[in-house]
Order: sequence, then C-alpha cells, then structure tokens
Amino acid sequence: MSIHGTYKDTRRELRRLIRDARPGDRLHTITDRATFHPSQPKKVYEVWVVTNKKAFGSGTYYAQSTANGGELSLEQILSKHRAVYETPFGAVDAAAQVRHETYNDAAHRAAQAVADRHAEEVANRLSRQYASSR
Repeated sequence: MSIHGTYKDTRRELRRLIRDARPGDRLHTITDRATFHPSQPKKVYEVWVVTNKKAFGSGTYYAQSTANGGELSLEQILSKHRAVYETPFGAVDAAAQVRHETYNDAAHRAAQAVADRHAEEVANRLSRQYASSR
C-alpha cells in the first residue's frame, strides 16, 4: 500500500494523495450522520478503492466506493469529505450496517459479523482487481 497517514483538504495534501495513490489502494473517509435510533452509530467510514481509471483533464485516479459502487475522483473525494485516512478509527463501516432493529443482542452481533465479513470481501476483491492492472 502506498497510502500513508491522513490527507487533509489542502492543495499540498491533494498533490501528496495524487502522488501516493495507486490502483488497488484503499482510502477511508469518515462521515457524521444523523441517526433515527440510538443504537445506530453516528460516525461511519466508507472504503474507497482506487481504480485504474483516470479523470479526463487532471489525470487523477478515480476511486470506487465499496458501500454503493459509486466512483469519484481523488479530488472530489477529498473536497467532499475534507479528509482521507489510511485506516479508519472510531467509526463503523458504512457498507456493513445491520439495519434490523428487532434482533436481540446475540443475533445482531452475528448479523454484524456477517456484514463486516461481506464488506471486507468486497474491498479485497476490488483491491485485487485494480492492483492487478497497475
């Protein structure tokens, strides 16, 4: 992995992110969100996998979200989320959210473990796919 540390929304950090990012690398963004139920986490992170596609004009890579499959350029991700992280902290994966309120604690933990495993498999698959195209 060539991504190191945190990249803030500044020109200098954007240039560093563009220089460091390679296809298959994972980027993490953290979002504060409104919740409807107290059991829902307020902070979620989203995993973005750098693709082998480049933006027309700027030549920066696109990254694909593991949560919804959408693609944004590295510039768009940094300006939208204000920071990109090498590893997430203090948040749960947005792609691995269990949304069933009727589960008891044990069932919820088991469902969350399955959702976490699925989200990790999606990220691994995308990383392998785009890293092989380097």
